[in-house]
Amino acid sequence: MVLSVLGVLGAILLVPGESTSEERPSILLLPVVVHSSESPGYLRRGISDMLMARFHQSADFELIQIEDPGLATTDFEEAVAAGQDAGADFVLFGSFTRFGEGASLDMHAASTVSGGDEDNLRAIFVHSGAIGEVIPDLDDLVGKVTRFAVDGYEPVAKPGASETTPTPGSRADLMRRVQSLEAAVQELQVKNVERMP
Repeated sequence: MVLSVLGVLGAILLVPGESTSEERPSILLLPVVVHSSESPGYLRRGISDMLMARFHQSADFELIQIEDPGLATTDFEEAVAAGQDAGADFVLFGSFTRFGEGASLDMHAASTVSGGDEDNLRAIFVHSGAIGEVIPDLDDLVGKVTRFAVDGYEPVAKPGASETTPTPGSRADLMRRVQSLEAAVQELQVKNVERMP
């Protein structure tokens, strides 16, 4: 009896990640189609590495990555077929276009559920502007993919997240400034109400 209890406890303690991994959806990250006069391989690997790092940090998915540039696509059916072949629940695919100092990153996420159609497709992230603005906005991309794929997803503030300062002029910087102004206005309104007789 004691041995069987110990065996059950040992099984629970030795494989704590198994139940967690079964609860997380899997997502296939396809290589990005690159339109640029620069080396497409360099840009493709860089974007892929940055996306993988951010998905690893969020830890909301089981990640599957394909590095074969021949599988890069912007076609819904091809992307979903690749996701199904890889056994993924979702697939992330899209393109990156660089023109001078400007850039456009157009990404889509889709469910790979059999019988799905383009209603399962979401234009998750479209960014166009200066090339330096694309990188800080990748966190936003990961958040949008997660909200699309994970039912009831509530973002959790990461330790130290409040200590990071967004890049000046980025969307995150603008949002921080707006929130700061709203908080200041609300504080002034409260003080004015308290002063009234």
